[in-house]
Amino acid sequence: MSQRSTEALRAGMKTLKTNPRRALEVLKLATDDDPGMADAWLGRMAAGDRSPATIARLADARERLGMDLRTCGSELRVIDLDVTFDIEYLRWRIEDATTAQLAYIGILLADRNYAEANTRLAGLGTDPKVQYTRGVLMQMTERWPDVLAAVAGREAWFTDALLSRGAALLEAKAAAHLGMWERAGAALEVACDNTYGPDLITRDATFQRALIARAQGDDDTARQTLGDVAMRWPDFELTRKALADPTFGIKVVDHATIDTRVDPWDPTTGRTPEQRQDDQHASEARKDLADAEATLKAMIGLDEVKQQVRQLKATTVARILRERKGHTSTAVTNHLLMMGPPGVGKTEVARVIAKTFCGLGILPDRDVLETSKEALAGQFVGSVETQTREFLASAIGKTVFFDEFGELLHGGYAGGDPIGQAIVAAIVPWMENNRDKAVFIAAGYPRGCQKVIDSNAGLQGRFATTIQFSSYPPDKLIAIARAILARGSNIVEPGALEDVLLEPFTRFYNETKVNADGDTVRAIDDLNNGRFVRNILEKAQIVRDVRVLDTVGLDELDLSDTTLGDSIAENDLLLITREDLWNGLQQATPPAFRTRAAP
Repeated sequence: MSQRSTEALRAGMKTLKTNPRRALEVLKLATDDDPGMADAWLGRMAAGDRSPATIARLADARERLGMDLRTCGSELRVIDLDVTFDIEYLRWRIEDATTAQLAYIGILLADRNYAEANTRLAGLGTDPKVQYTRGVLMQMTERWPDVLAAVAGREAWFTDALLSRGAALLEAKAAAHLGMWERAGAALEVACDNTYGPDLITRDATFQRALIARAQGDDDTARQTLGDVAMRWPDFELTRKALADPTFGIKVVDHATIDTRVDPWDPTTGRTPEQRQDDQHASEARKDLADAEATLKAMIGLDEVKQQVRQLKATTVARILRERKGHTSTAVTNHLLMMGPPGVGKTEVARVIAKTFCGLGILPDRDVLETSKEALAGQFVGSVETQTREFLASAIGKTVFFDEFGELLHGGYAGGDPIGQAIVAAIVPWMENNRDKAVFIAAGYPRGCQKVIDSNAGLQGRFATTIQFSSYPPDKLIAIARAILARGSNIVEPGALEDVLLEPFTRFYNETKVNADGDTVRAIDDLNNGRFVRNILEKAQIVRDVRVLDTVGLDELDLSDTTLGDSIAENDLLLITREDLWNGLQQATPPAFRTRAAP
């Protein structure tokens, strides 16, 4: 502080009451010479300079408030300048560093500079005036839980009745917007308790009481209370709006909506429960589509199947896009036929399709319900149709995978197959009535499936898509074996897969027969293709484990011995030898198909 600024402060204070304009000019000299002279900035405000810039400079220099007045020998104190500011319903006098900061925070709130206001409030502690101002900030930005936190403990502010009532009104508004009606009502009682007669707090508390009644469905009380407010405060614009618009009222929000805001101070950037649910569905849809794509891509071979699934996806997406552009479409059936032998990935592809349809919004549920004739056949023929209907009722919104569909109808029955016919009788109307609500996938050999379709006119034309599967050739079976081994961290002797498995796989692939329905069935189909490969490897791993553990005495081993296995190399625990593989092949192969000698 320089001599010049001190003299300017003293002179300005002397003329403040008699000549405010002259005082302001002199005090400007003081602040120009010493921008940190808080008392000069406060004097400028007392002289009529209420610009935001002046109030901001006072707030920045607030720690020196009162010091320079004492230094310059002025008879005036800070409180003598009687500079006041308003925060919501309350008017306070600038008398210390805290109130100087609050005065500028009031400017920030008016300018909607909420982030800066919050930053400045953070350094002011928990004085009731600070807490009230913090509550006002949170009310203006509709951060209702933070309003409640700010005015927590307001009951102790009873020494300042106006502050206590203002805080109670803040609490009531926040509680109401969070759907906490009882707490809001109790706080309104405090807000309305004014021994000096009605004021703006009373007005707004009464108006809030009307909105709470409306939110709770008590329209009569709401209208009566709004009428009372309109009569007592005829210029209150919100009352006229509420009376004219019966939908005007409290918008209840939850904590999560506030927590999801992109901008913490902008209520419009939060995500409502409905939007969050949509976000979750969209996230799950993206995951379903990604999982389906990854699963299909990881499957060995099936190039034609993958292309057909891709075409199905493209057709579905194109239909959705046309509908979005206003082109209506009739209800489309999504039921499918999967023609092919067992063990070639039909069930896995069914799961891929279910996830794809779920990801595209065609189905709400990604679950695949697997069934067959055997699963639906009850103890009595008369119960089959009922049991089938109950099963299908549980499948609405989901995908049904009916395996061995071609086995539904067998010959040898007088008048047909009653069990199969009962199941078909339940399936046909369900497929028609729920063609846009569920997916029915029938799987089996081509001629067998066609036989069932031909048996009932209602089934004909119900399947929009047919996906053809073929038996796995030997090279694909070997590739499947490698993939299974890799997933289990197993290793195999170099060349063992080809040496042990190629010849039987080739033989099983080439051996064919024609079944009763006229379908060509390969021996590898009877062995279940990919499942046969998995069974071989599972058996081979068991053979290996027994072989390795026999070296340390499998029958006498003690698992509490911490040195157990130290003599076994890690590679030995993972390695499947040619002999292990051959023994696994023998154990997994039915006797009629077994080879007779180790390679």
